[in-house]
Amino acid sequence: VSQSRSNPTEGLKPTDIIKGNFGPDKQKEADDFINKVERLTRANRVITTRHNDTVIVGFVKRPGVLDPFFFSNDTPEKIDEAITTGIEIAKKAGITRLESNTKGNVEPLKNLGYDVQESDTGWSLDIM
Repeated sequence: VSQSRSNPTEGLKPTDIIKGNFGPDKQKEADDFINKVERLTRANRVITTRHNDTVIVGFVKRPGVLDPFFFSNDTPEKIDEAITTGIEIAKKAGITRLESNTKGNVEPLKNLGYDVQESDTGWSLDIM
């Protein structure tokens, strides 16, 4: 499990991007999320990717499976680059499937041509 930086923009820290996506009225939740990421990173249970001003945090659900969360201050084109980069980094780390219990984040994946499987409880994507 690893951390990766690819073409980051100077100035913004990954935590700034995450906090900005939570919004001003949810900073306690943002801090809790960041603390969880830091704790699980130390336990090798998280893969984080930073590309430009997009941060992807993937929690290891079980071996080979990540639950990804996307945070971005980028244009749609740069978000597409970040998703492609994040998936390649995940593959190199031995990840073969993305799984989420949320309904969000599927449109950018679908727009890139990924075969996202949706269900009542979330979505999944095999990335072998």
